[in-house]
Amino acid sequence: MDKTILTTFLIVFSLFSCKQSNDTPKPEINNNLIVNSKQELNLDDFIGEWTLANTSNSVNDHTFSINFSKNKKQFLEGYYCAVAKHGNKIDCATDKEINIKEIKKDNDGIIISFMSFFGAENGEAKLTLSEGKLHWQVTKKPIGEFYCPLDAFLVKKKEEVILSSQNNSKIVNLTSENYKGKDITMQLYKEIIESYGCGDNSVKGMSLGNYNSVEIFILENDCGDFPFKDIVSVKNGKIIDKLEIESDSWDIEKDEKNIRDETILIFNIDNLSNINITKSHLIDSKIDKVEKFKYLISTNGEFIKK
Repeated sequence: MDKTILTTFLIVFSLFSCKQSNDTPKPEINNNLIVNSKQELNLDDFIGEWTLANTSNSVNDHTFSINFSKNKKQFLEGYYCAVAKHGNKIDCATDKEINIKEIKKDNDGIIISFMSFFGAENGEAKLTLSEGKLHWQVTKKPIGEFYCPLDAFLVKKKEEVILSSQNNSKIVNLTSENYKGKDITMQLYKEIIESYGCGDNSVKGMSLGNYNSVEIFILENDCGDFPFKDIVSVKNGKIIDKLEIESDSWDIEKDEKNIRDETILIFNIDNLSNINITKSHLIDSKIDKVEKFKYLISTNGEFIKK
């Protein structure tokens, strides 16, 4: 009798234990902790103006910048500006002409097609972002002449830039004495060609790089009786402002009377916030008066007297 009761008790206990085990609630899963290891590319991270991360190259060596936006179909597009061969080759857009278009997304980056402003076509490059830097890698060279780098890292340009800190690294002690201009091909800059080309498709001068999307040049004009040099600011292919920084001229009527009434301008540019011009007035080679002027360039590209 005792054995039968014990057996019955064990069977009931076993059934009860199994039921309890099956009814035990499963631990809750926090779906918020499930993260996709590959984050989706965000085109907004590419939008804006990018400039070379490595500023060790001098302004006369090579500069490269890209400006990206999204079109109506929400695809990435933009244009670049590449200045190479000591400012003699300017592969840049005028009127914000688009030369970069998105082809497709590719794993961790974007494949784009591009052309140069010298007519080269069918180039391709891969764009990737890492730690705030844009990596530009040309995967297929365009057919024709182009001057963008094959491989470069760029950083996004801040909207607010302190003028002096930006330009101190670009221009140091450029003077009338050490200035050396060269022929610059600028067939896309019609207004500059008309003002300084003297009938040619190239001008003589020097590129001083970009500031707030404004290109800065020293340009020479040898077309008239008295050659001169201007510092010129250009945006979207159009001249914003110009300032005469070097010349040597005299009064022709007085010269016919054997009186040399001469005015000489020379320059010394420490940086774009410190443009110094010395104006000397001479009578028969004797100094009559010397004046010194200081200028800086504003954020919109105008030359302002201090």
